[in-house]
Amino acid sequence: MAEAPSSEAFSASSSASEVPAPPSSQPVIDGLSLEEKFQLVRSVGEECIQEEELRNLLEKKPNPICYDGFEPSGRMHIAQGVMKAINVNKLTSAGCTVKIWIADWFAQLNNKMGGDLKKIQTVGRYLIEIWKAVGMKLDKVEFLWSSEEINGRAHEYWPLVMDIARRNTLPRIIRCSQIMGRNETDELTAAQIFYPCMQCADIFFLKADICQLGMDQRKVNVLAREYCTDIKRKNKPIILSHHMLPGLQQGQEKMSKSDPSSSIFMEDEEGDVNSKIKKAYCPPNIVEGNPCLEYIKYIIFPWFGSFEVVRKAENGGNKKFTSMEELVVDYESGALHPADVKPALSKALNQILQPVRDHFKNDPTAKELLKTVKGYRVTSEFVFDHARWPRDAMDNDFLTLSKLFNAEKSIVRVPDLDPRYTIAILASKQEHCLVDLLYGWQEGRLPVNINCVISNHDRAPNTHVIRFLERHGIPYHYLPTTETNKREEEILALVEDTDFLVLARYMQILSGGFLKRYGKDIINIHHGLLPSFKGRNPSKQAFDAGVKLIGATSHFVTEELDTGPIIEQMVERVSHRDNLQSFVLKSESLEKQCLTQAIKSYCELRVLPYHSNKTVVF
Repeated sequence: MAEAPSSEAFSASSSASEVPAPPSSQPVIDGLSLEEKFQLVRSVGEECIQEEELRNLLEKKPNPICYDGFEPSGRMHIAQGVMKAINVNKLTSAGCTVKIWIADWFAQLNNKMGGDLKKIQTVGRYLIEIWKAVGMKLDKVEFLWSSEEINGRAHEYWPLVMDIARRNTLPRIIRCSQIMGRNETDELTAAQIFYPCMQCADIFFLKADICQLGMDQRKVNVLAREYCTDIKRKNKPIILSHHMLPGLQQGQEKMSKSDPSSSIFMEDEEGDVNSKIKKAYCPPNIVEGNPCLEYIKYIIFPWFGSFEVVRKAENGGNKKFTSMEELVVDYESGALHPADVKPALSKALNQILQPVRDHFKNDPTAKELLKTVKGYRVTSEFVFDHARWPRDAMDNDFLTLSKLFNAEKSIVRVPDLDPRYTIAILASKQEHCLVDLLYGWQEGRLPVNINCVISNHDRAPNTHVIRFLERHGIPYHYLPTTETNKREEEILALVEDTDFLVLARYMQILSGGFLKRYGKDIINIHHGLLPSFKGRNPSKQAFDAGVKLIGATSHFVTEELDTGPIIEQMVERVSHRDNLQSFVLKSESLEKQCLTQAIKSYCELRVLPYHSNKTVVF
């Protein structure tokens, strides 16, 4: 096993004092009042569990220990780089000692960098160089390598991990899988199941008073508090969960290292930052779900204390905003336009990142680390190099290959380069599938852009679906249908620019003429296990038939009802103890999972139709 880098190399004395630091790192007046310390620490978290416990801690312990941690797993984006520096500097200014847990063993458990511990530790050293360069105050910060610390005190660590594992059920541990960037439905390795028990143990192993991690780590921090209740420990770790910055594109819940289009990296050149912000999602008049405004709120204002827009006099002239509230008023009214926001945001971000660029250009150690880390493949197995394989040549090569095998068509898509597919969702009154798709899209689990939602059911303005759509700028079209008028002309006009359609329990039959004129794929979800129980009320049909397995089927739409090529099916066992209502509830759960998986498989080009009614899904 590779030897862990010594934490002594990154002690407080290694702080780069010549690098300009964010305002929150400037010296504070000795003797902060309890309320001032509380407000400073509390400002770090979007959520605090519990505030009264935090007050009591700060009153009784002037220098509490804060725990933060990260998996070294690739290049650092501004959410991890700038936001962490701001938050750590606030905590140390309030008298806290911050222990940053470099979770190299955890990254190996989670198969980051292919599980190569040496690469993981190289990435860890690179990340520390960034925090030094951006201005994190290191006089009250300890960087601790998990492999080194656990090996040194194994007799303390492993009994704690085992006790946590012994006191929790497997489903409870699996619910924490989000901390690893996984879903509860993912197929987890044994190592990934063990991971939450270890992260929970870290909190006690480091003697942490405060857990300062992202909202995505909340579940394991709650697990630690539950463990305290179980062992009757009075002083529970306080959870301070910071905000998760969204990705640059619509619907990206957070920045992702594996998706360069979603992130601004700490050593991105000025031109890269300008280009990414220019392409970023920034709908006029809409504040919620707007990544550009979130960066201003959580990075620019905390760093500079203001946000300055430079524009021509006829466009309103220059303006310096001193609060986010003031900026929101102008943006919602239209007085502040995306064309004003984006150049100003790019300029401010570049000003913050310039010392980092300089450090990695001028410091030989940092320069070599960056070169090494950039050479690691942290995304897909295939990395597209336009210089070696021009896009036109790639398309022609695949077309030639498709002709060789008499394929009906050839589709080539390059991850991180080609735009996402654009879809429209058609739904009727029942909305469990629609809601699941919308939230999946918001969380980044659905790799599409949603053009609009079309329904033959009228929804009131204050319903959660309408509020969600308005918040994200997605049009909702109510087109009531009759037996003689299915509104197909209007639907065709609305979906003209889509790549495919999704029927999320749309209880209308689309005509053969519609299918021919649309000319693209349509994916449907059927609440039954096809080819059995076609048509209406499949749950009742299945219940009346006394089946022992019920299911849901996602398939391509064809002229004949519920007979299109099947993309995905999911099943669940039922018994004589079930009634019709439980059949329906189980079916609805399966429908949501089945439809989402079918869409993901389709977008990833893993669905190959063949013959007239079959598919290969790999």
